[in-house]
Amino acid sequence: MLLQIRTEISEQRAVLFLEGVLDISTVDFLLTGVSGLAGVKEVDLDLAGVTFIDSTGIGGISKAVTKLRERQIYVKIINISADLFEIFDILGLPEIFGTEMFEKIRAGNS
Repeated sequence: MLLQIRTEISEQRAVLFLEGVLDISTVDFLLTGVSGLAGVKEVDLDLAGVTFIDSTGIGGISKAVTKLRERQIYVKIINISADLFEIFDILGLPEIFGTEMFEKIRAGNS
């Protein structure tokens, strides 16, 4: 299964629901989806449906967060598995972006 992104926009907040694989073959799809957002002040990246992520996918999330922040958009990563958060933590992403960006950590595998 490739990556599917369902976007819900309400007022000035967008939620991107990611489902499937986030890797070298799909990361550009994520970056295109994020760059196409207009008129929002907040973006939640919901990772509950991500079944696999590799280092390119993690790099893509980091790049998406950086690009959104450059546009003064507040970003949260929600519904992240404990296993995936552990990888982010090992890589130092909570220290780089702030622990408040990660929300609703759920049990289970990434």
